[in-house]
Amino acid sequence: MWALLFFVACMKKPVPQPVTPIEVLVPDFSGTEKEVPLAPKNNQGSSMVDLLQRDLDNFMQFEYTDDDRTNAENVIVEKSKEMKKVTDPAAFLLQSNRNYYEASAAIYIGSLAELWYSELVRRYPIPDVPELSEVILQERLYNYVSKIRKEAKERLEKLVNHELKFNLREKYGKLAVLELQKYFPNDYFFIPVSKGSQLDGLAEFVQFGDRSRFWSRLMWPFEQKQKSSLLAKVTAYEERQKEWAQKCTQLHNEFDHISDLAVQYCQGRNASLVQLLIAQYTGSLPNDLAKANEAYEKLQQRALQTINRSNQPSAEKQFWFDILDGELRENRRKASAIKRVNDGVVEVVVKDIDPLWEYRKPTVNPDPAYLAHARIHAYRLEYYAKQQQQQMKRVPRNHQLRIAKLDKQWPEKMDELLEDAKFVLAYYPEVVEYREKVMVSLAVMQLIYTNGVLDNLRHLSDVEYDRLMRKVAKYQLSALRM
Repeated sequence: MWALLFFVACMKKPVPQPVTPIEVLVPDFSGTEKEVPLAPKNNQGSSMVDLLQRDLDNFMQFEYTDDDRTNAENVIVEKSKEMKKVTDPAAFLLQSNRNYYEASAAIYIGSLAELWYSELVRRYPIPDVPELSEVILQERLYNYVSKIRKEAKERLEKLVNHELKFNLREKYGKLAVLELQKYFPNDYFFIPVSKGSQLDGLAEFVQFGDRSRFWSRLMWPFEQKQKSSLLAKVTAYEERQKEWAQKCTQLHNEFDHISDLAVQYCQGRNASLVQLLIAQYTGSLPNDLAKANEAYEKLQQRALQTINRSNQPSAEKQFWFDILDGELRENRRKASAIKRVNDGVVEVVVKDIDPLWEYRKPTVNPDPAYLAHARIHAYRLEYYAKQQQQQMKRVPRNHQLRIAKLDKQWPEKMDELLEDAKFVLAYYPEVVEYREKVMVSLAVMQLIYTNGVLDNLRHLSDVEYDRLMRKVAKYQLSALRM
């Protein structure tokens, strides 16, 4: 949900203002970037846009035959050619630099064509071929559609960014938000709003999220006087609660579209940030600090309970509960990693796991094509995780090469597989066997990595030791939660 946060990190409440023409760097459809004038013009129609929309509507029609090989040929070859008949004219229109309406339409329609095609490829009926051929074919297609999905997402985000930055609420900016929510639900949740569009809700949610972090100190100062002053501020938990209640309410009153449950989210997240600071306190906690820590924990749980028990519509309650619960879990995972590094304490709390790893309800009557893809992806991820396991059992003897593997190359590869698995497990129907196949192989991979690091701590500088131990904490706890 925070994928657009960096776009408007410094924005205050939108204020209507005149917009002057500006050159905006926009990814085009050839994989490069160009500057396009995206200043709005009072153009509410265009014959070129109408033709593009017609071609898109025709492209987004597809009927399967009874022959899976024919279906595969139609999806992989024929529909790919049809997609180009939409994206190429869209790219031409974008290059023409005509006006905002046509430029935004070209970005939206071309990107939507690529996203729709990527979804078609992800679930087409797989022809009857040997298992290894299935995996190879799936891998190639997965890499291809992942690339076009990423590029399409970037373009839509650029369009939405322009709308937010200049306080615009134009047709294709609003539609772009809806497509991001549809195709990237793990990044863009549907935001319940009392009035206005999803673009209005996104603008206010991002701004509220940025401005509601009233607690900013996440490290203890070295200077004793400053540390004592901060300690006094942290232990005065009743004052902090009153302060946050007042500030969160005042901040919410500045916004028109988001629910008053945002006040509970605001209070809960600030209490969690203070707990993250407390986790970094070295040595045993003084009694007053331990008591404050318990109070901040209670405040977080009370915020969740208040949201859950409110009389607001269920969609609003679920949204704010999930947003707060996800943030609290993430901060608790960070706190556990800090304790692992500082105190050697391996504190594993399964309920703190990223929700994307949790078991879901089995899908009722799942699409057989979806199930076939899910099965192949499960074997694919297991295969690559086991490959990585074998590589990590052979730690190089050369110091520089060993540090390069342990500190960068292997963690990057693990993160890539973990993100890949999160998407697959969330996107395809829930099958316990496939989920467990993936999670076990990834957990073993992470544990082999951490054991490899712990067995090779000799001749390290303090900086290298600190970096590696932080990675050990991250991956060891992740594996154990799985």
